[in-house]
Amino acid sequence: MKVFYASTLFGAMSLAAAIDDGRFGAGRRVLIVSNNAAVPEVSLPLDGAPGFAVLRSRFDEVHSWNDLIAPLHPSDWRARVIEVPMFERLIRSHLALDDVEELVLESIAVPPARTIAGLVRDCRSPSTPTA
Repeated sequence: MKVFYASTLFGAMSLAAAIDDGRFGAGRRVLIVSNNAAVPEVSLPLDGAPGFAVLRSRFDEVHSWNDLIAPLHPSDWRARVIEVPMFERLIRSHLALDDVEELVLESIAVPPARTIAGLVRDCRSPSTPTA
């Protein structure tokens, strides 16, 4: 299974283009989306944005990071070190993330991408792509 994360329509479009080009191969694809707006409750989430419907078919499942961690804000929340094992189990069970082969994240330096990477820690190493 491959797990993807995007917070913008551009990010989701980039993932879809890479998938269409065969960059991630076959298998189950799970997309985690987040709305990082200052007040996400009053703005349109990525998976509700005009244009997302055409991208939706590339993914077997789409889950909202905002829904999972509500009422906390996705750009601010991160698990404390002592909480990481518990939240990793929660995320894996809630999103059915068994046997994650690849984790593809945008903006890895900042939450929520950095947070997700810290909670889905035991991905198998992908094979080296060939040109």
